Amino acid sequence: MECPMETRGGEDLLLDYTSGRLAPAAAAGFERHLEHCERCRTWANSQKAVWSALEAWEAPPAPAGFDRELYRRIEQETHRDWWAWPALRLRPALSLAVATVLVFFAFLVQFPKPAKQTEVVDADRLERALDDVDMLRELSLAPAPASDPEQM
Repeated sequence: MECPMETRGGEDLLLDYTSGRLAPAAAAGFERHLEHCERCRTWANSQKAVWSALEAWEAPPAPAGFDRELYRRIEQETHRDWWAWPALRLRPALSLAVATVLVFFAFLVQFPKPAKQTEVVDADRLERALDDVDMLRELSLAPAPASDPEQM
């Protein structure tokens, strides 16, 4: 027999054995496996301890009037107005928030930010422009010729 711990679906066999739902022939075969497999034996013993503890446990009695209170609450919930449920009161706010986010993203898609345009400048043109600026600066710094009254 293959080890149920190492095979797929083996946990069902283990649980059926420990809960006593395994057929007698299958239970006998599994008990032979338990003689050789320490891992399964440990697991089966721990599960049997859990089952025996659950069988020994007794639930405390329900308080007086428990059933009456339970049925009253069920009746109260079934007659409650559907628009009074907290989840439904948030629906308008949630739908408004979703609509606002969608409109915002639509504007982002419709009107993207303009990309900064960079102009490629030719190095020779730049050098000539700088030379022209230098020449104009020299002309503006040169002393103005004196005006000769005879030439007028």
